[in-house]
Amino acid sequence: LSGLPRTQVEKRLLLVDSTPGTRMRSKPSYYLLFDGRESYVVISSFRYDGSYPITLEAVVVPAPHYSSMAVIGNLEQGGIGLELSRGEWQAEWRSQRTYVTLDSDQSASLNRRSHIAVTVDGRQVRLYVNGRQQREKFALQSGHRVSPLPFFVGANPREGGTRAYSHFKGIMEEVRISKAAKYNQSFVVPQRLKREEDTLVLLRFHQGRGNEVRDESGNGHNGTIKNPQ
Repeated sequence: LSGLPRTQVEKRLLLVDSTPGTRMRSKPSYYLLFDGRESYVVISSFRYDGSYPITLEAVVVPAPHYSSMAVIGNLEQGGIGLELSRGEWQAEWRSQRTYVTLDSDQSASLNRRSHIAVTVDGRQVRLYVNGRQQREKFALQSGHRVSPLPFFVGANPREGGTRAYSHFKGIMEEVRISKAAKYNQSFVVPQRLKREEDTLVLLRFHQGRGNEVRDESGNGHNGTIKNPQ
């Protein structure tokens, strides 16, 4: 979103090829560039009550930044989310009893295209980086502490859901939320995240114009872009 007029989100970027873990190369395309200060996307119509399995996943190219960067989630007063913190990918989950944080096995690769995912199946919370299941996982012992806030992409919501913190810096290609724990072991990352039977939200940040990102799941959970610069 950096450098864009307030009414337009079109941005030509130096992108990567379709393989997670590859470096950026010259390939003009349209995705969202988050500035790490103010930009984020709100999925205002979507809430998660913890009553069913869930997967959050995203394809991103993180840039170097001085602080923690949220990818997607609703982590305030409860919730679930993905972020990059202290140089590592993290999955976070709020249960009734504890605050769960899973760290990636290795440091995150900056300026490289990465697929990250967190799954919750009612028994365990698992983190995946570029299709690889990370060693650390958590066995659930109590129910989910529900967040009253909507999901944000590229930031975490503050109490009330009208402000944000932990802004993401880098390129966001696409995010998907599914009503299933889609992975239970390491897997081959798909070329693109597709709409499937269990897809609840699918945002692809390549549409090029406007301040709204259309939900391609068919469920109408469109994203609204906040604070383009």
